[in-house]
Amino acid sequence: GNARVSRMAWAELGDRKDPAVTGDLKRLAADAAQPAAKRLGALWALLEAGVTDDELVARLAADPDADVRREAAEAWGAMSSGEPAKSPQLAAIVGDEQDFATLAAWANSIRTRREVAPPMLAALAWAVPAPREGGGREAYESAFLRYVIRWALEAHPEGTALILAKYPELPQEGRLLAAQALSPAKGVSLLLESLAGMERRLTAEEAALLGSQLSNPAVAKTFGTLLADRTRRADLLKALLQLDPAAASDPALRGAVGTATAAMVKEDPKALPLVLDLARRFRLKELAAVMLERAKSPASPGELATLLRTLNEIGAADAGLARSQLDHADTAVAREAMVGFASAGGAAAVAELAGRWPELAGAMRQFAVSGMLSNKESAAAFAKAAANGGFAGFDTSVVEKLSAVLGADHPAFREILEKVDGLLV
Repeated sequence: GNARVSRMAWAELGDRKDPAVTGDLKRLAADAAQPAAKRLGALWALLEAGVTDDELVARLAADPDADVRREAAEAWGAMSSGEPAKSPQLAAIVGDEQDFATLAAWANSIRTRREVAPPMLAALAWAVPAPREGGGREAYESAFLRYVIRWALEAHPEGTALILAKYPELPQEGRLLAAQALSPAKGVSLLLESLAGMERRLTAEEAALLGSQLSNPAVAKTFGTLLADRTRRADLLKALLQLDPAAASDPALRGAVGTATAAMVKEDPKALPLVLDLARRFRLKELAAVMLERAKSPASPGELATLLRTLNEIGAADAGLARSQLDHADTAVAREAMVGFASAGGAAAVAELAGRWPELAGAMRQFAVSGMLSNKESAAAFAKAAANGGFAGFDTSVVEKLSAVLGADHPAFREILEKVDGLLV
């Protein structure tokens, strides 16, 4: 029959809150010989009736049918008293659960419940999967479960701290994730305790926790030791690439990463792709000399384009290098060269670009103007040249950017407004 109508019928039965049928509904829900649809209907009716039964929830949580187990997890918040003594086996059942959707349901139920006994929080910690790499289903499910379980533990910080102290037998993955659910100052000390026996590489969240606490001498020492270890350094640095820009801007973290990255590229020139990624993420301007040297004999146009792009993004573009590549046959190289030359060449670059302007394609014109407007010196030179007839046909929308860079009262800005038609609208 119609599933929606069926569910509404079960809900209507529950709304009546008739004690005479409660026993029958419990027996039906628990009877594994009955069709799952009937069992779940009975469970929904009990929920609607506001019935509490710890033993029934625990029994359904261990059912062979994953759908039944999942519904039991969702019902737990409303149907269980939350007292471990009334269902002592439930925590072990949850900790042993293997079904993805059911575990996610348990995490959500535990997160939304106001008070949760330590055994249930410990059960979640037991169920934490190891992080998986790649983009397949297993990696997605692992990442999602780690997210919802951490969220649930964060909702109960006192209980989470208690299980870390009371249950030393918790598996490493559970302890690590529980540590991240605490405040950074508390969590980092627990993370440090686990590092010695850790065989996998740090996750981005674990690396971020360490990096955020470098003011702690013990953390700084451990972090430095990890970065100095050639066997672990690359993995840690790769994890740090996943940090958001705010976290990556921390001066202490940036300094530590810069030192480790410089050492890595000296020891292993093949690490250049990772080095360039790190330089862009952490704005490692101190690595510009390494990039300029490599740009003299790049392995390919693609590598040269990436080198130029990185120099541009870290604010270390070399005008001479960029100028030498303006006419490169590779469009990516030419594009990055244009941005670098326009931004780093000063007034001389503006003058040369004014001469090249008639031959530049539309996209290259945009890159050139973007570069010239990236600093005050070049922006002023551009405004003066444009006011005197240069850069014919430039996009008038640049006026707003010019105003932001130079200021509305700058003589060059006022001059371009006065001399170029259509800009005072």
